[in-house]
Amino acid sequence: MGCIKTERLEVLLREEKPNASDLAKVAHNLDLDEEYVIELRDKSFPPNPYKKKEQSNGTP
Repeated sequence: MGCIKTERLEVLLREEKPNASDLAKVAHNLDLDEEYVIELRDKSFPPNPYKKKEQSNGTP
């Protein structure tokens, strides 16, 4: 399991929602359960009810 690059951490600091790959690396490096880290992310970044969902074929 690799480390998160500095550039990626800087993006996350600007409050971008981390993806599963980032969370797996963070959990591994901090010796935490990955599910726990994902739960923390989901609490910190709740779904945006106003965000327009894309259709399954990729069109808005």
